Amino acid sequence: MAIDDSSSIFSPWPDRLRHSAIILLAAGMALTVLVAFGELSLVRAVAVFICIGAAALVPWRLHDAAASREDVRGVNPVEAAAVSALVAGMPDPAVLLDRAGRVIHLNAAAAQLAPALRKNELAQFALRSPEIITALREAIRKTRKLTDKNFGVNITLLPSINPPDYEGYARVAVEEGIKVFETAGNNRELLFTRAPLHSDGILTCRAAGPLITFFKQNGCIVIHKCERQFRMCAPTCGASRILIDSQLKY
Repeated sequence: MAIDDSSSIFSPWPDRLRHSAIILLAAGMALTVLVAFGELSLVRAVAVFICIGAAALVPWRLHDAAASREDVRGVNPVEAAAVSALVAGMPDPAVLLDRAGRVIHLNAAAAQLAPALRKNELAQFALRSPEIITALREAIRKTRKLTDKNFGVNITLLPSINPPDYEGYARVAVEEGIKVFETAGNNRELLFTRAPLHSDGILTCRAAGPLITFFKQNGCIVIHKCERQFRMCAPTCGASRILIDSQLKY
């Protein structure tokens, strides 16, 4: 391990004085003024200046170590090595996204299933890839082999300049026999068309969008996750149930 001589306790005094010059100069001027106006005795002023000088000349390594500890505490726990190892150890394809939709971690199975996914890049850019449609179909078939219980598919319609193929996801899931869908968001009003905002802040629905219509035509149950002000919007347009989440911001 290399040792930085300039920050060692044995580093030259002139180097330390150069770093502390402003502190010592300001302290000296302030103490001189206090002594001149009789607010502080000369002996006490000298003692205070010695203390300030000793503190200012503490090796910089201590300050760097303190800053490093602050940096460690500020690291996002989701980006920790332990989380990466957990995702990597999952037998099924697994991708961990942040709130903006960027890929934080993905395991080898996910990378093989969706080669377009890249760490630190927005997942939506990869989700229009034809491989995702195939991956969804394979995932549904694999899940059906693992359980005899009903299960559903989540489709979250986030705002996007280049949105994923939500209609394709829905079509494939229905083709594979999925009857329960959890939805969230409403990008391009694929779920429902909003009516003008009421004075009480409650939004209502003008008409069902193409996805809701498609689900209902195929006898599917739609559970829509939304904020409180949208609670009347989804049910009036065909959603079977709603989940209220006050933290959602779409």
